[in-house]
Amino acid sequence: MKCFKLLVAVLSLLTVVTVCKARSITCETPRRSHVFQLDEDAVLILKRPYASGQPVRQPSSINRMRGSRLQRVVHFEGNRYSIRIEDLERFDDTADKLIIRTGAGHEMTYPIQCQLN
Repeated sequence: MKCFKLLVAVLSLLTVVTVCKARSITCETPRRSHVFQLDEDAVLILKRPYASGQPVRQPSSINRMRGSRLQRVVHFEGNRYSIRIEDLERFDDTADKLIIRTGAGHEMTYPIQCQLN
């Protein structure tokens, strides 16, 4: 009976982890100039300044998870977009950020607000 309870607990935990991993995260800058969605292996850029048209899906070149910290890096239109979320369990717009580095080396940092979809 103990083995059965342990098996049920482990399977329940695996189910919860699988469901959480399958969900995506949507993030935006305070004025909604940049809006993007983080999926399993790619970043869907939904909105960016001075651009109109369809969302763009870019595969992540760097995908790091350390504890509950996440970093995704995407190269798009000559720029390097680095998305850093400090705590996946509690999103914090003062700690989470989007860093855009241009090809010339200029760097802009934006705070981001994220939520699970």
